[in-house]
Amino acid sequence: MKRVLYFFSLVIFGLFCGVTAYGENIYVEDHADVLSAETKEEINQYNQKYKKLELRPQFAVVTLSELPDGKSIESYANEKFNELGVGDEEHDSGVLYVIAVKDRKQRIEVGYGLEETIPDALAMDLMNEEAKEKFREENYDAGVSIVAANINDVLEGNKTVKDFSPGIFAGLSLWEIITERIGPVLIGLGILYAFISTPLNKLFIYRKARKAFAVELKDRLKDADPKYQRYSTRKIIHSKEPPVEEARKAIKKRYGKLKRKRPLYYDFTYAFGTLTLWKLLWSKKKEMQKYSVYYHHRDMWTSSSSSSSDSGGSDSWGGGSSGGGGASSDW
Repeated sequence: MKRVLYFFSLVIFGLFCGVTAYGENIYVEDHADVLSAETKEEINQYNQKYKKLELRPQFAVVTLSELPDGKSIESYANEKFNELGVGDEEHDSGVLYVIAVKDRKQRIEVGYGLEETIPDALAMDLMNEEAKEKFREENYDAGVSIVAANINDVLEGNKTVKDFSPGIFAGLSLWEIITERIGPVLIGLGILYAFISTPLNKLFIYRKARKAFAVELKDRLKDADPKYQRYSTRKIIHSKEPPVEEARKAIKKRYGKLKRKRPLYYDFTYAFGTLTLWKLLWSKKKEMQKYSVYYHHRDMWTSSSSSSSDSGGSDSWGGGSSGGGGASSDW
């Protein structure tokens, strides 16, 4: 009888210990049933070490077969994070990693206090290609273990963003660098230049004309008050002072009858005409022929430039909270 009681005592004790050990690992919710006992314990041990760190971070993992109806991976992760209260309440130092197997989605949700340690770009890099390859092979346990180890390395300070974000040319041959990196950039710049080069040149002409008008006004006023020589381009061409008005009249009288030989600035609104900057930028050749600027820079209105410029348009959660920082990806 004593032996029987002893045997049952051992069984009950073993069950009690087993339940207690399982219950102590609050850091993993494996609803998809894809994680091994080793991976779960690994995550638990990470958290035990975090208790000694200054920010006392907490790291939780939740696996789902699929996301609840109407929920995105972002909304689910944020709500779950705040429901659990992952991370120390004082420091908001929590990290939650969620994976939805059938949806092929994953997300790292980061508490306010860790957003400098794990910015969004780094959170994306922590879910690296090695882990995604494991997920494609349906080895979810190995993939989660890889991401968890990456997160742990950052939380413990063993690695930083530089370790997870190699240069844009890393691992590429010279030919790949040219064809996959530099080539597309040069093509894009060429297309951009084709669209904006003519308007930029016209803008330069506009500024050049303003300056030329200001110079001629000041030349007419050189025997007047010396203050006019100190005026800015804008101030002198918009001045309504009598000496400036007289200088304007003299210039207009000098060039008024010349038509095509008028100065570059003559037909602009700030001088003696109706040409605005907008018209200069977008008017076609036929309309521009009545302005003096056309005869100084007629190359701006050739057929090719016109077409380009006319185009388009015990363990417990610490009470931390998340403001939505982190990153999501699929595989």
